Amino acid sequence: MHDDNRVAAFLGGVSRLVIKAPVMVLVGWLVAAVALTIFPPSLEQVVLKTSTPLLPVTAPSSQAFKVMDREFGSGRTKAFTFVVLINKGGLTEVDEQTYKDLVETLKAHPEHVAAVQDFLQSDQLKAVFTSKDGQAIYLPVGITAEAGTPKANAQVHWLQEQLKKTPHSSQTELGVTGAPVILADLTHTLNQAAHTTTIVTLVLLLVVLFVIYRKPLTMLLPIVVIGVSLQVTKGVLSLVGLQGFPVSSYTSNFVIAICLGAGTDYCLFLISRFRENYRDAGGDPSAIGSSITNAMQRVGPAVLASSLTVMLASICMSLTQLSLFSTTGPGMAICVAITVTVSLTLGPALLKLSGARIGPASPVNSNSRWYRTGRSVANNPKRALIMGLTPILLLIVLVPTMSLTFHGKGADASGVQESPLLAKMVKHFPQAAASPDYVIIKTEKDLGATSNLNAIHSISQAMEKTPGVEKVYSITQPTGEPIEAAKISNQLQSLNDQFGDASEGIKLAGPQLEMVQKAAKELGPGFDQLASSAAQGAASVGAITSSLGELKGGLDGASTRVGSTADSVRNLSTLMATTAIILQNAHDNVQETVQGLDIIVRDLDNSWGCSQDQTCTDARDALRQLQKTQSGALEPGLRNGARAARNIAENTDDLSGQLDDLKKSLDQARSGLANLTSSTASLQGNLDQAADASGKIAEGANQAGDLGNFLDKLHELLAGIGKARSFISAAGGEKGPISSGFYLPSTALNDPRLEVARVNFLNPELNAARIQLVPTQEPGNSPSKRYEAIVKQAKAAVANSALKGSDIYIAGPAAMEHDLGTYSRDDGIVVAIAAMLVILLVLMFSLRALAAPLYLLLAVVISSLAAMGFTVLFWQYLLGTPIHFTVPAMVFVVLVAVGADYNLILMSRLREDGIHVDKHSVAEAVGVTGPVISSAGIIFAATFLALVTSPVLAVQQIGFGIAAGLMLDTFVVRGVIVPAVASTLGPNNWWPFKDAAAKVAAPKRAKKRRPTAMKPGYAPTSWAAEWMAPNDDESSAAPDDDSPDADRPHAGVSTK
Repeated sequence: MHDDNRVAAFLGGVSRLVIKAPVMVLVGWLVAAVALTIFPPSLEQVVLKTSTPLLPVTAPSSQAFKVMDREFGSGRTKAFTFVVLINKGGLTEVDEQTYKDLVETLKAHPEHVAAVQDFLQSDQLKAVFTSKDGQAIYLPVGITAEAGTPKANAQVHWLQEQLKKTPHSSQTELGVTGAPVILADLTHTLNQAAHTTTIVTLVLLLVVLFVIYRKPLTMLLPIVVIGVSLQVTKGVLSLVGLQGFPVSSYTSNFVIAICLGAGTDYCLFLISRFRENYRDAGGDPSAIGSSITNAMQRVGPAVLASSLTVMLASICMSLTQLSLFSTTGPGMAICVAITVTVSLTLGPALLKLSGARIGPASPVNSNSRWYRTGRSVANNPKRALIMGLTPILLLIVLVPTMSLTFHGKGADASGVQESPLLAKMVKHFPQAAASPDYVIIKTEKDLGATSNLNAIHSISQAMEKTPGVEKVYSITQPTGEPIEAAKISNQLQSLNDQFGDASEGIKLAGPQLEMVQKAAKELGPGFDQLASSAAQGAASVGAITSSLGELKGGLDGASTRVGSTADSVRNLSTLMATTAIILQNAHDNVQETVQGLDIIVRDLDNSWGCSQDQTCTDARDALRQLQKTQSGALEPGLRNGARAARNIAENTDDLSGQLDDLKKSLDQARSGLANLTSSTASLQGNLDQAADASGKIAEGANQAGDLGNFLDKLHELLAGIGKARSFISAAGGEKGPISSGFYLPSTALNDPRLEVARVNFLNPELNAARIQLVPTQEPGNSPSKRYEAIVKQAKAAVANSALKGSDIYIAGPAAMEHDLGTYSRDDGIVVAIAAMLVILLVLMFSLRALAAPLYLLLAVVISSLAAMGFTVLFWQYLLGTPIHFTVPAMVFVVLVAVGADYNLILMSRLREDGIHVDKHSVAEAVGVTGPVISSAGIIFAATFLALVTSPVLAVQQIGFGIAAGLMLDTFVVRGVIVPAVASTLGPNNWWPFKDAAAKVAAPKRAKKRRPTAMKPGYAPTSWAAEWMAPNDDESSAAPDDDSPDADRPHAGVSTK
């Protein structure tokens, strides 16, 4: 026996077991529902304990936040909240005390709080966190759990409790906002909305069921089935959720819609086929059991296949990385599995217990709306295709115009927009200031080095040019503007001042050196004469006696001259020492100037903007030439001049000492005249010493007098410094080509004024830098596009700097939103492809063909796209609200799966008479399944339409989109397009497995009884519209003579 027949046989066996003990089955399910309601925690409570982060931990923005916290925080921060203190009358001392008390409380609980960015120790931060109007303060508080997780929700609740306990003025509003708070509120809101959604859905179901059946008992049967299914599903999800199965606040909402919609549909299919069989049996109560079994065998395999498409498509959502999808899909699969199980077991039990009171279907009305539609489509398939595809394609055209949003009513996927407190906060602070973007640069280089600090500045300047960025903060511009003292214009002014000092020193040294030269020239001849006299005196010592009078006079004059010369030499030594200091200071200033110019030139070499500006390029080349000139001529000249002056000063120091000794010797010679005879030898020695000393003095004086060349060099250097000062004044002035340049030495990091900036923008190891970007407030500033611009600009700026090769991380709302967009797009593609493949396989397995499954899948795909187009038309163009980023993937997957169900029911009915497909069989299949499938579609659409009552935009739009798609699929795709294609292909619907299809075709049905008069209680009670069922006045109408059914027995099913 083939697989299909095995499934039918299995379901027949299940039906027979249920029929034997319907009460036991009913009681068993009721006990299970009650037990799973009472004992496990509610699904909403489990969601609060097991929800997952919005983004995976491997997301780039999550990784960037982790790196930023490790380098600049405690290493434990996973998300930030913002405590806000607002006093419309202006902040008071009481408010400041409240702030201090709150800071102390938060810092005392590291188990909840990872970081507190307070301003108690910094006036700079106080200005940042206090509003300009003086009415508000905000306090960033880091928590230790990812936003959206149960731990984060608990920490948010703890924080809110601490705010309530903190004493504060009655005029002051104290609250907390931020992504963790908003997502915690979202979870709570969705859990509350689930109860409202359930009530609204049940009301809509009752209304639709009443319109269809008008009989309380028939209405009650599906309600009991879906009620049991829902309670069992929620209980099972609670149990598996406690074991780590992924569930979220979205799970509960969509499980309700799927359970109520699918459960009702499955019941409708089963009830409809049972009533058809019961009618064919003449309404004989003894045929209830066989009618139930036959219904299970006939419709059961299609229901199982339909549920399988939804389950597999839902399971495909577990392949996604976004928790919104991965936590919703598996729960939906479990929901459908339980719902179909309850429907195919409890449903037959309830039919057995109440079948006679439900009654058979109304007589076949072969002239009903659906029959006429089927004949019209079958007779004119091309026209039907054009009529069906035209509105579909027109709606699909709107899909590319879809504008996605990551925000929603009551919740914000990126965590910063829909909080009432945040709205108040924005009135006092720019919203962007509380949610900046960050560029983190991680490197192996020392960021405290001067060249790397200047590289950070060039990167900061480049980031200011990023579209969507209003202001940039970094270590080189902690207030949003470059440090004033570090601007190259100011640096050049400082260098210019140093040049001025060097020039003044040279000017001062020049006259002094000229005086030294003049004095030396005057002293030289005198000392030459003294040396000659002393030598002559020594030579004539033998005739000392005869020359005593003359020698005494010479010694007196020599002693006086030596004393005077010693004083002059001491003055010369002091003068030369002063000159040496002046020249050395000038040399040091010029050397620092050379080093500064070297850094400036290298900084301009690394500047891409300067390379594009000819004026800046010329200025850079001129500075480079000036730097080379200074380092090659001016600096060595000053260094040599200072050395020469020091040498003269040192030599004259020795000379003055020698002169003093000489004077002492001369005085001793004078005193020794009385004992000339006994002191002749001593006198001769002293005279020899005097001659030697006088010769050295004369030599030093002559050397000092030869300063003309050195003075000429100094005058040349003075002229060069003047030119350098003129160029620097022009280049670095207010309108100079490099006036906007920047130079920050590494020593500046030790400045107390940069302490706060150093902590905020450089890590302690000085191998990571953080640059803060404040986005503009323009309405068109898309965070995702801003992220792309930031990444591009940051990579280019780092590559063109001394930090080339460093790792770059982007954190903040822009990165988060970009990740959400990327993951939702990638997840949507993966889920769509996987879902279409598994649905195609299920259709191929069920229909034993390839042609029909292919166009059925294509039909539901275009129907899903049309539903998205209609959603865009309604929400985006009529209401002016962008589409939430979760909508496309969720709507597509659900519609493809459920739409395939309805088409599968239609094609399964078409295949029951074998592989022969013609206009007659197509018209009959549409006429027979039209009422029940349209009823099921309306009910399923109503369950999702109830989601529009949710306070969350994403849930509203998903519910609306699915409801719209179900209606399109029910009345356009399944009612027009699919029958038109089936009629056109004929037997080729089952290509290429026609033989297999023939083998698994259901046994030929028993010859239908001619419609017989029904009991008054079973008279049709349908509503006026014949799309749902035949009208009473048409129940006995004969088919049109020219209709395809004129010569055929008429068999069909009504929902009556």
